[in-house]
Amino acid sequence: MTENTSTSSRRAFVLDTNILIHDPQAIFAFEEHDVVIPMTVLEELDRIKDSPKHRDIQREARFAIQLIDGVLNGASAEEYQSGVSLGAEMGSLSVVNDYDDSVKSAGNLKQDVPDNNIITAALYVQNERSEFETVLVTKDLNARLKAKCAGVKFVEDYKSDQLIEDADMMTPGYIKVEDEFLSSGFTHVDSRNNAVKKGTEITLLRSELPEELAEQLFLNCYLYNNRDTFRVLSITEEQVIVMQKPVAQLMNLEAFGVKPRCVKQAMAMESLLDPDISLVIISGGAGSGKTLLSMCSALSQSRLGENKLYDKIIVSRVAVEMSEPIGFLPGTEEEKMTPWLAAFTDTLEVLCDMDTTGHTEDKMSDSEATNTTMKYITEKANIQFKSINYMRGRNLTRTFAIFDEMQNGSAHQLKTLVTRIGEGSKCVVLGNVGQIDARYLTPKNCAITYATERFKPFDGSSSMILEGSVRSKLAAFAEENL
Repeated sequence: MTENTSTSSRRAFVLDTNILIHDPQAIFAFEEHDVVIPMTVLEELDRIKDSPKHRDIQREARFAIQLIDGVLNGASAEEYQSGVSLGAEMGSLSVVNDYDDSVKSAGNLKQDVPDNNIITAALYVQNERSEFETVLVTKDLNARLKAKCAGVKFVEDYKSDQLIEDADMMTPGYIKVEDEFLSSGFTHVDSRNNAVKKGTEITLLRSELPEELAEQLFLNCYLYNNRDTFRVLSITEEQVIVMQKPVAQLMNLEAFGVKPRCVKQAMAMESLLDPDISLVIISGGAGSGKTLLSMCSALSQSRLGENKLYDKIIVSRVAVEMSEPIGFLPGTEEEKMTPWLAAFTDTLEVLCDMDTTGHTEDKMSDSEATNTTMKYITEKANIQFKSINYMRGRNLTRTFAIFDEMQNGSAHQLKTLVTRIGEGSKCVVLGNVGQIDARYLTPKNCAITYATERFKPFDGSSSMILEGSVRSKLAAFAEENL
């Protein structure tokens, strides 16, 4: 049962345009209940799909139209209005012509305003289908206020992609335990050294763990105290297997001359450097180290590094409120994206300025070090700056892909990006839920939150929330107090 459904009665959900842009598959999210699309919504989708000003959401509009057509294709005009089945044990999909005089008369709102037309359509359905509980679903807060004032009894936000009730409930990726964690009553403990992972595998009986702790565990999350870290490798009904490593060992990790400054950064870096982890999700405030950790880890495993696991590094981000669509900006795709990826070019400048001698096993030779410039690193590591708009259809193999600002991406955009990742590649998703600029997205449903919660059962993923700011005292104070 989705959160937008109710067991109390049959319901009819009238969808605003922003719902289908946010989730083009939303028509299938209401299970046994009916879905109604106002004619104005179809017109707005049609306008968006061909508008250069909406290039970032054109594909979502097209996809939504295709799905609606797939259901209604072949139906008669009467069936368009009465409803066409969405599938077995599901409701129906219908279209309401909100330009019809009989529909207009349902409300007393100014015509030719799209929001008003959609609200009027909801009032019409509410009056005509009295046996249903009619619900207008919109992500527009002002539209929800207007709808209630106009007489729509039930108005909701779209909740089917909200996996948490509150932003503070987002999984941090780590749990603090007592220093006496392993010595507090565990009578059935099995351990063995793991030379590959450079740690000790410890098998615990799940029944001996505190119940609250056992319920919070998921694959690749960390338990930690002042002495040790314990990364969860396996969870069954009977056992939990963790990889124990001293905190000092993790703090000694290094990537392209960069070392972690705190244990949480160290845990994030371990995941970024682990070839068995194909998805790393890092969220945190400004200056928490997300970008630096990701880029230095990428470089250390690129053609510049000793391992040479990845043939290229792709860097991209969700660009919100662009003054001009990227297609109309001058230059190549990379030149167009450069202003939007300044955080990464700034990071590269920092790495270029570092002394590369005597730091890591993957350090450059003395002759190469003289050419340690952004151009040299970019070419040698094959760093490519790409637009998210052009990522669809690609197959990224042996690639370290970094997608930044994903707090401004939707669940649908996340799926589009992560499904591009092929064999031998790593995907890094970065974001800060405190800096959401995209309309209709919140900390509860943005891509960074969605990824963190959805991928918990996947053994090839790791998520981490970095706290505090290591950029400067000023940045730390601003992040906490502004």
